[in-house]
Amino acid sequence: MPLNYILILVYYGQSARIFPLVDEEGTVVGSATRGECHSGSKLLHPVVHLHVFNSRGEVYLQRRPDWKDIQPGKWDTAVGGHIDYGENPCDALRREVREELGIEDFTPVSMGKYARFFII
Repeated sequence: MPLNYILILVYYGQSARIFPLVDEEGTVVGSATRGECHSGSKLLHPVVHLHVFNSRGEVYLQRRPDWKDIQPGKWDTAVGGHIDYGENPCDALRREVREELGIEDFTPVSMGKYARFFII
């Protein structure tokens, strides 16, 4: 079975993941599936990102896979992912870093939080 086929199966299986819905301050106000959040509904749901810099201050980026539903093929932060319903941001970040980079021993430094809306 080709690798792309396996990735597509994994992706479609994730559409039922449950994400918290939040207000502009980050207070959980409900929940929705990944599919509902990414259907053009503009439901505000939290994500985490890890920015990785080397000793020269250069930032590490990754190219998003072409099969992604959001921003396929674009350059992105070293690690990015959704916070699952009931999961705290630190645990979500550690899970995403472990899944995407295989790193378990690191100390993240918070750069703050923000609410981003896309108006199309």
